[in-house]
Amino acid sequence: MMKSTKRIIAKVTEKIKTEPKEYCVVPKESINDILNNRILVEIFVRINDFRSLVQCRLVCKYWFSLINSNQYRQRKIIYHYNTQSKSPVTLLFGNSYRHLRFDEIPFFRFLTPESRVLHGKSSKTNFQNLINFLVSPSTAWKANYYLNFLPPQKLFLLSSLDDLLLLFCSSKKHTHFLICNPLTRQWIQLPIFPLTSQECKRCLALEGSGGLVRDSTRSVIRYKIIVLWYNKNNEGRRRRSNREEYTAMTFCFHTRKWSRSNFFLIGKKLDDENYISCNGMVHWLETKNDLITKRAYRIIAIDPFKYPNHPKYFRYFNFPPDLDTSILDTIQGRLTVRIGVVRGRLRLSQLNLVGRKSFLLKVWEFNYDPHSSDEDEKSSLKWSLVHKVEEVKWKASHHLSVAAFHGDNENIIFLLRNSYIIYQYDILRNETTKIGQFISEEHRSTSYLFYWKLQVYTILHPPVPTPLPLSLA
Repeated sequence: MMKSTKRIIAKVTEKIKTEPKEYCVVPKESINDILNNRILVEIFVRINDFRSLVQCRLVCKYWFSLINSNQYRQRKIIYHYNTQSKSPVTLLFGNSYRHLRFDEIPFFRFLTPESRVLHGKSSKTNFQNLINFLVSPSTAWKANYYLNFLPPQKLFLLSSLDDLLLLFCSSKKHTHFLICNPLTRQWIQLPIFPLTSQECKRCLALEGSGGLVRDSTRSVIRYKIIVLWYNKNNEGRRRRSNREEYTAMTFCFHTRKWSRSNFFLIGKKLDDENYISCNGMVHWLETKNDLITKRAYRIIAIDPFKYPNHPKYFRYFNFPPDLDTSILDTIQGRLTVRIGVVRGRLRLSQLNLVGRKSFLLKVWEFNYDPHSSDEDEKSSLKWSLVHKVEEVKWKASHHLSVAAFHGDNENIIFLLRNSYIIYQYDILRNETTKIGQFISEEHRSTSYLFYWKLQVYTILHPPVPTPLPLSLA
């Protein structure tokens, strides 16, 4: 990529030199004097390989300041959307069994073709086993760790928002949250989490969920973090009152402080496997478990930019009217419905098996209006059916479920088959492609790690890497 960049610069320089002298800068000056800011910016915005762009930043202070300027950022975004470029997407496949030994938690990374160019990957393998996804204190420091730029400590991945990851680490004395951008390798540590180590190990590490959310409806972008967990200490009280108690912690970047609140759900729980950040809120599936099955009822969202006693702190999104409610229960241990985000919009899928070798698939998109006041009452009417697949004949589709949405491509989803094989399914073309598998054939007994508690974190890389929130607060 650097060679192609040098060729572009050489061509532009030669063109300027051959122009009439009245329009030409003195050719004996340096290239910075020959090429004006606009031409350099046009060259830089066409470099898709982030590593090559970093190398350009290191050439001189002038190029460094130009690539970091608002002029470059604005032009990069305009160029990206004018050319209808595909955004690079990275998917991290993991599980929420956080009680396991740290070095036993496997992670897998999938890079789309655009993401491979962005990361400068030349190998043909796009599904990588990140055995040492994070860094354990007992493990020697190695350069090939995915997040090796973070402090060497026991980390847990909680959620993703565009190209930012939210993680937390717990020691004997304190609990910290970190936000990082894996591409730019920048990270920040938030103030100490006001939670004892015992609470963290007993509640947050086992059933914690939440995420980093962004409010872009105002002139100044705002961020907040909300983290919640189910209180297991009140099991006796729960059995008597049929109320599920949750603790929610919210971090405000403006005040740099955490706040704590509690709420109850009557007879229901929030699914700690499938939750996403979207439209300035964190969304969960509301479920109910019994001894055999787990059933989904609706989507619940929490708006951390509002106070807990605000009437719109909780938002309730009913399922679409054409969703088959007769088979909302689990199929072989996994829910038939799944939520996700595609290009910043909330999506819902339902996959139903027909026999052993075919399935039905529906995908909806929610038409969210931040200025509307009737999402709760009429939310079922705000769903648009974007895909309906009639009985696809496929090889041994038993134990088949939707694993994740693409993030940028509206027509692609990822399927989990037989608890350990991941397929990419193009809905319009009706084509399936195996992209990888979590375990080898001889270790299929450990496939439950992904089948029962599969979590997928989508990293959608925007045209310009997202600055860390504290730099915007």
